Amino acid sequence: MKSLFRTFFMPLCVVIEVCIIVILAIYIYRTKFTSNVLGTATVAPLRKEYLMFPIDSPLTYFYEPKPNITEEEQPAWLGYTATYTINGDSLNERYDYAVDKPSDTYRIIALGDSFTFGHYVNTSDNWPEQLEDMLNANPPCQDGRRYEVINLGERGYDVQYIAYRYRNRGKKYQPDLIIWHESGSGFSRIKEILHPMVERISQELSPEEQSMVQERPNTDPALWRALDEMRKKYSEESIFEQVYASWIDFFETRANVPVLITTFSYILPQDNAKLKYWTRNQTNTWVYNGIPNIYELGGGLPDGHPNTKGHEIIARSTLQYLLGSRVIHCLK
Repeated sequence: MKSLFRTFFMPLCVVIEVCIIVILAIYIYRTKFTSNVLGTATVAPLRKEYLMFPIDSPLTYFYEPKPNITEEEQPAWLGYTATYTINGDSLNERYDYAVDKPSDTYRIIALGDSFTFGHYVNTSDNWPEQLEDMLNANPPCQDGRRYEVINLGERGYDVQYIAYRYRNRGKKYQPDLIIWHESGSGFSRIKEILHPMVERISQELSPEEQSMVQERPNTDPALWRALDEMRKKYSEESIFEQVYASWIDFFETRANVPVLITTFSYILPQDNAKLKYWTRNQTNTWVYNGIPNIYELGGGLPDGHPNTKGHEIIARSTLQYLLGSRVIHCLK
């Protein structure tokens, strides 16, 4: 009997134990990393009364905030009101910036999606605003220049929309540097495909499902179903090629302006590989994938967006990279 136990039951117990560990590991990985890294759980429906839809855009569903407004947002789960001050150029900014750059100014354009816009935090608390304050308090160069960080981030944007917004609204500011923060969603989100799917599915939701978005974080049935539908209709290769084409378009648009792409230290290895591939032939381009896990440091909201502390972590980590690298060239 003991021999039978050692021969059959002990190995079986080991196999079962290993299976349980693997299943738990997969669950923890998906729960802790995948939803936040990919950003798919962090796309919230936007209120159209605060948006404008330019008819001359080549993008079918392109939108921007209306200029010179104050937008307030308070889903039931958030517990407070987030206030965005949209300036005269439709940017989530504290100030209006002169198009003509002052001679004593080093100007940075911040690009990205809702993680850059600062979804669910006040305008003054998003990472571009905090980085601007940090740079002026601790400048990389002692050459008398002041620093501006102009936030072009917008909620729900993919790479194509971000690139178009830079061409249409950011290039005129004559930046010395572009910082593109990749939250993780840009590796797989195609707005022109996803948006009509979300719109159609939203019309099919029950009242109970529609109320879930406001009542519970990280819950948008229309978005999740649309993502599932997109993955079934389009291969990974097809999505990869479309995103790559948008990156190439952006790099051609930025001309010789230096670009720093920042992302989190825990993004998936295959996404790191994509970033390396997309930037492999680009000059004056740096990739920094060292931003710490904001969720482990108390910097995340229940829906996966950064809270004020999370934005501070992103800004401070970006500042440390700028201080320790040669991305910013000093005048003396």
